[in-house]
Amino acid sequence: MPQDPRRRALLRSAAWSVPVLTAVTTAPALAASVEQSVMSWSGFPSSSETGRLERPASQQVGDTDVTAALSRDDQLAQPTRNWTTADRRLRLQSNRDKLAGSLQIVTLTFAAPVTDVELTVEDIDRDKQRFQDEVFVPTDAAPTTGRVVGAALTGAGTPTSPFLAVGNGDADPADPAHAVTLRWAGPVDEIRIAYRQGVRAKDSATPTVRLAPVRFTASSAA
Repeated sequence: MPQDPRRRALLRSAAWSVPVLTAVTTAPALAASVEQSVMSWSGFPSSSETGRLERPASQQVGDTDVTAALSRDDQLAQPTRNWTTADRRLRLQSNRDKLAGSLQIVTLTFAAPVTDVELTVEDIDRDKQRFQDEVFVPTDAAPTTGRVVGAALTGAGTPTSPFLAVGNGDADPADPAHAVTLRWAGPVDEIRIAYRQGVRAKDSATPTVRLAPVRFTASSAA
């Protein structure tokens, strides 16, 4: 039986209206799912005398409790600025006249699994005769799922092939060519990054790298 023209017009109107309503209602949910938290290193408690972060140190970032711990040789030479913060960043500093004991490992532990973790290590440079910064992810740590390596760096980010500078000389700490950004898609509840000297520190050289604020997506926002 032929359909009433008015009914066909009504059905066409209803069909076009549904997608419009769907787009309006889903847009806010999509925006919320990609919102990231930013963890500043200066948000951790530190000593009033030395300015160094507590070991371990904890803070709440959004709804997530985050704990930072540093594993290193307590006999590091002149570690006056090691494990201190500046510009929301964490300094890892060394100054040894020998390579043994220069390894430092930073561990970030999240109270609940998180996703889309992003950590940038800056100021990776070297002078073959005085210092050489080497950065890598420990073998037994959560593996990265992505990375952006600065143009002045080489290496695979492993203990046997660490990220290090290709050329010689002090780099501008803010130079992206001397930085590497590591990503963990997750979910993860812990990440680790390691730093060590590649050559003996000489002539009062102070090998230093900086860890930028860490971004992640809390499980409650996923």
